[in-house]
Amino acid sequence: MQSSLARRSFNFLFPFHKCATFQLSLLPTRQQAQTLPLLPDEIWLEIFEFATYLHHSKTIAPLPAFTPARISTNAMAANTPYLTMRTKNALVLVCKSWRRIALRLLFEHISIPSLRRAKLVFHVLRNSCETGFAHLGYRYGQWTRHLEIFSHGRGTFDYLRVIFEIMKLCPNLNHLTGHWDVPLPNEFLDAIIKLYGPSLKGLRWSDDKVPQAASTPTFLCSFSSLRILDLRNFYGNDESVFKPRSDLPSLPRMKTLIISSRERSVTVASVLVLPTVENLVIEVLSSRGNGLVGFSQGLTKMLTNLGKTLTSVDILPPVNPSEQSDEGQAQLDPSLFLQPGVCPNLHSLTFPQSSPQCAQHVHPNLRRIGIRGIKGDYMYPNKASSTKTHLMSISRELYPKLEIVRTIGFLVDSCGDSLMKDIFIWWAERFEDQGIDLQDGEGVVYLYTEPEPEESPGIQMEVALAGTNLH
Repeated sequence: MQSSLARRSFNFLFPFHKCATFQLSLLPTRQQAQTLPLLPDEIWLEIFEFATYLHHSKTIAPLPAFTPARISTNAMAANTPYLTMRTKNALVLVCKSWRRIALRLLFEHISIPSLRRAKLVFHVLRNSCETGFAHLGYRYGQWTRHLEIFSHGRGTFDYLRVIFEIMKLCPNLNHLTGHWDVPLPNEFLDAIIKLYGPSLKGLRWSDDKVPQAASTPTFLCSFSSLRILDLRNFYGNDESVFKPRSDLPSLPRMKTLIISSRERSVTVASVLVLPTVENLVIEVLSSRGNGLVGFSQGLTKMLTNLGKTLTSVDILPPVNPSEQSDEGQAQLDPSLFLQPGVCPNLHSLTFPQSSPQCAQHVHPNLRRIGIRGIKGDYMYPNKASSTKTHLMSISRELYPKLEIVRTIGFLVDSCGDSLMKDIFIWWAERFEDQGIDLQDGEGVVYLYTEPEPEESPGIQMEVALAGTNLH
């Protein structure tokens, strides 16, 4: 009786249990593992670098102004520090071969904002040297190329001691970024010079909030292999130290100099001996009225030493977008670099659209002009704007070798104005008559395409007969 009742209950709950096809469908199917393509490690490394690329992790230099911009059609396309780190952590957990390739990306850029993070990083780097796999290339510090340090107010001595221990475990460091808000002992600066003096390629030193900073131009010149020097927030010690000295070492390999509109920044740059600098980047900070008068005077003095070798000048607008279009903001005049004899070898000049109009100076070698901060409304020829003023003032008579004028950061396809292509083409045709290409931020030249002429029926018949075999 109980077996009959159980059988009926089972038939009620599973009415298709007698169907063989249904029973087979309930069986779990084992999916076949998909094997990865056999690619060299160099190809995998390129793929991983593309998926986790961040410009500021590779170098401290800003992105070149004439790098073509791209319209992103995917919300996840643009990498952020958080998403990049998550991707790197996922790559090293896939398999042993991927871990061996992706570990160098995981430790390529190390940021240390606190004492706790410093201790964790130190223990990880030290343990990688003490394990039995160290001889296989698992010393993580050997892959670190950019070390970014933020000063820690409490326990400064312990924090600097841990930072120094981390530096000793990163022998191949290329770029060092230091943000300091406490005075640093001279012993710590001397230790950095001993570790990275002959090999460091990029240095960003920010100590503008330190009342008694110990860094000097001599400290900066101790890194003989520098290619990039960022002095935007450099303050240094007493002003009396910043005087031209005949015994100050030079930086013979320097290529890119980055300064801000602070007078202290340009004062330090004027003292340094930079015989081969080619690229100058200036970040204009927000200031009103005549706030840039002192800086302009210091910049003029600096250009007497560095202007002969400069080939590229990039003037960055204020970081806050609301300040870029503020009429009360002081702006740096790009004409300083176009004056006769100041920068005779200048090839590229980039400046914000809110800058004053360039004076009518003839520059025989200028080839590229970039204008930042352009918006669609500024491009209308029948509306008064600083963008229109700049575009109208550019001519072949002033710049005989000019080839390209580019709207940095402004992409026609991403503009919501339906008339923008026609307006941009109007400007492009105006420059085309002078032999100059007007490009948007993507590097595209917009022109009208002429329709193809339609062939007459007689010509089409002759073409058809010629293609047939009469034999």
